[in-house]
This record gives sequence, structure tokens and C-alpha cells, in this order.
Amino acid sequence: MYKSGRKGWRLPTLHELASLIDPRQPSPALPSGHPFTVRSGLYWTTTTIEGFGGDFKWIVRLTNGTLVGRDKGDDALGWCALINLALLLWWFLFFALARDWAYRLHSRWFTIPADKFDSIHYSGMAIYKMGILFFNIVPYLALRIVT
Repeated sequence: MYKSGRKGWRLPTLHELASLIDPRQPSPALPSGHPFTVRSGLYWTTTTIEGFGGDFKWIVRLTNGTLVGRDKGDDALGWCALINLALLLWWFLFFALARDWAYRLHSRWFTIPADKFDSIHYSGMAIYKMGILFFNIVPYLALRIVT
């Protein structure tokens, strides 16, 4: 990519990005008349946070000009939680809308009363929901609070 006679692009350092901040301005905290299109509030820098190990980088929150430290990999738990919640929702909707069909299909293979079939599915959904909470959402929130 070429822009203004220069090749390529890169993430700014913390010093470069922080030099653009004007804390007196409302969201985004940039000088009035700035030429930037702000698409989200958080912008990564290449500056590593010393003493944490791993890949912790400084992020500038352009909504108010504050600095945030974050591990580049901690959003993976958020995506896992979102995908698992979507699967849980799909399971619930499928069971709510196609329960009779699913029961007929399963009763061909297994001798199971209808109330037991319902109990198995609702118990499975409850266990899956607790797994999402304990293995995705709680660790994600803990990492967000710590960093």
C-alpha cells in the first residue's frame, strides 16, 4: 500500500498515539477538526507493557483518552462465550420449535418416555449453560478486570 509516497503502514507506538489525545474534547478525545474516522473506542499500539510477560500491549481508548493494558489473546474467551451462547440458543430454539419431530426421531432408536426426553434436554441445556458461565464468561471477566 502506498500513501503520500510512503510504502506500508504500521501500528503507532504509545507515545505517537497518545500525542493525538486532547482530553478536553468529548468522544472521541481528538483535537477538533481531526482527519480520522474513529470506528471503535480502543486502538492498539506496538508498545509492550514491561513486567507482565506474554504479549501485553498498551491500548488507547479514544472515547476518553485513557490507557488500557491488554493481552492480545484475552478476547478469545469472549468469542468462545459468544459462540457457545449461540449454540445454546440454537439448541433451545430447535427443541422449542421441533420438539415433537426430535422426540419421534429419538423414539425410533430408544424407548424413552416424553417427560424423560424433555428432562434430558433441559438438564443438558442447564449443564451446558453452567459450563459456558464457569469456563468462558468468568475467566473472560477476570482477565478483563485484571488487565
